[in-house]
Amino acid sequence: MPAPVDPHLQQLRLKAEERLHQLAGSNPDDQQGIEILHELRVYQAELELQNQQLRETQQQLQQTLERFNALYHRSPIGYVTIDNRGQIQELNDSFATMLGYPAGNLRHKYLASYCSSDSADVLRQRLPAFCKSPQGKILDLSLINNAGDILLVEVQGQKLPGEECLACNVIDRTERKLAEAAGKDSQAQLRAVTSAARNAILMMNSHGLVTFCNPACKQVLGYAPQELLGQPLHELLAPEHYLPDYHPAIKEFQVSGKGNAIGKTTDLKARHKSGELLDVELSLSAVAIKGEWHAVGIIRDITQTKRTEQELKLSKDRLKNWYHLMKYIIHHDPNGIAVFDRNLHFLFVSDRFVREYRVNRKDLIGKHHYEVFPDIPEKWRAIHQRALSGEILAGDDDEFVREDGQKDYTRWSCCPWYEIDGTIGGIVLYSEVITERKQMEQALTRRTAELEQRTEELERFNYTVSHDLKSPLVTVKTFLGFLEQDMRAGDTEKIDQDIDHIRTATDRMSMLLEDLLSLSRLGWVADQPEKVSLNGLLEHTLMLVQGQIQESGAQIRLVDTDLFLHADPSRLLEVWQNLIDNALTYGITDNNPYIDIGLESGPEPVFYIRDYGPGIPKEFHQKVFGLFEKLDRNSKGSGLGLALVKRIVAKHGGNIWVESSGDGQGCCFKFTLPAAYIPQ
Repeated sequence: MPAPVDPHLQQLRLKAEERLHQLAGSNPDDQQGIEILHELRVYQAELELQNQQLRETQQQLQQTLERFNALYHRSPIGYVTIDNRGQIQELNDSFATMLGYPAGNLRHKYLASYCSSDSADVLRQRLPAFCKSPQGKILDLSLINNAGDILLVEVQGQKLPGEECLACNVIDRTERKLAEAAGKDSQAQLRAVTSAARNAILMMNSHGLVTFCNPACKQVLGYAPQELLGQPLHELLAPEHYLPDYHPAIKEFQVSGKGNAIGKTTDLKARHKSGELLDVELSLSAVAIKGEWHAVGIIRDITQTKRTEQELKLSKDRLKNWYHLMKYIIHHDPNGIAVFDRNLHFLFVSDRFVREYRVNRKDLIGKHHYEVFPDIPEKWRAIHQRALSGEILAGDDDEFVREDGQKDYTRWSCCPWYEIDGTIGGIVLYSEVITERKQMEQALTRRTAELEQRTEELERFNYTVSHDLKSPLVTVKTFLGFLEQDMRAGDTEKIDQDIDHIRTATDRMSMLLEDLLSLSRLGWVADQPEKVSLNGLLEHTLMLVQGQIQESGAQIRLVDTDLFLHADPSRLLEVWQNLIDNALTYGITDNNPYIDIGLESGPEPVFYIRDYGPGIPKEFHQKVFGLFEKLDRNSKGSGLGLALVKRIVAKHGGNIWVESSGDGQGCCFKFTLPAAYIPQ
């Protein structure tokens, strides 16, 4: 493949060609042109060789630059560029790793902020002179890394040409400094170096005796330095269960300076002076001093960290247990409970809620409340929003209509629940379907009203019975006296009148007693239900009142039907007989002597007896069904007939009512018998 044409060579070639044209124009001899052309070609070849060398040099320069960057960032020495204020301008990865921070977090920060307090003061004092003339000068500084460890470093500087910055080498001399300090008779320098450390630093010789410790040992382990120096380290600090492993390990360390813990950071237990076992983090290194191996350990108390971790774990476990307990309580609470988040999505529901609202738990959790109950009334939507705003709301007797139209009653409360930070996390809805209790209360109310009504009727009954029974007796007694007198006088005509009055009084008393007996039988004589043809029942009833029909001149219009009822025939007979008798007594007129007997068809038949007499005013439509109630006090009835009919109808689950305007338009008694009805 031909080498690419260098632009510079191309330009030279063009100039050469132009020169040749000029020479050709001046008519040089052929030999001269050939020589010039040869020289140009030689020159072109030389330039191409030079260009190739230049490209190779550039490539080598790029490779050298890449190797330099790799060496710069991977060097065991930290490189950092600072300005005359000590602000970090540039750094390599080794320096960032040394301090334990990302390089980007260190750039444009002040080097003094990562020094111990003593070293920071030294740096500020010596920095101006160091920046002015760094050659041959070394700064000994104590740096504190991100983990809180002390790094003993040497800083050497070199001024950068044309810039007011120093390129500094930062060399970690921690191990060497500690070893040097430990090897000196005086411990003052080492204590000064390590006084800023928050962690305990100890050195132990090959015999296990403490040869150095910093002041932090008092805070971490409870021992002052003078209490530790010269003492067997493990007997003071190591729990008993570590000792079997320690004795063989110390023998190996005496010989080789090696061991399982050397060069590692380990979490273990240490005994405090008080006897308390601490959780500590031990970083252990080996140094040789005057031919003897020493172990240097940095001990960080992590008891509180471990305790916090344990408490956090216990809190999580406790929270998990509370969570499951809450779920259990909610699931098995006798009330219907639903817990929602702020967006009204179901979080938890109780079994009672699932059962009462006829839903499936797996179809609820995570879904929106209104998605599950789309027809929920606006009233409830407003309640939810008020609860999400912090209100606590409740209701004792709310009507709830289901999708199928069934009406239920609920007792409920709705309140917010709160997150740990105090914000509202959602709402809790407590609800109890009290339909059954409501029905019982309504039934109790009805029965109480019925009892009050019956008590009132009983009072009126007692009064009326005593009055109505006494009245015929008084009549009988009076006319017996008249009869006795008239018999002595032999007055036959008056004797017959006296006997008629006595007979009328006894007939009235007999009728009253029979009606009372019929009324009382409803409470204690058991019915004997059987299948009854309505046509047959009506024929039998009309036969019993045939005499009254003929006497009144009434005309009966009867609807033919194939309906059957299931009830005691005698009870049904009493209903129709009393109503027909009532129509014959009060509803027959010369102009309109008709009585209609029939039924209106529908899901449930409505039976009726209609006459065309004077009718019943509206204010008496309910009163006529009371005990001993008669619109005409002079009528021959006892006033118990319609009361008897109403109770028989009610016993068969039905209702009876009057339709009449009372203005001479007649009267129609209508009633239902649901319990006796046999659908076709």
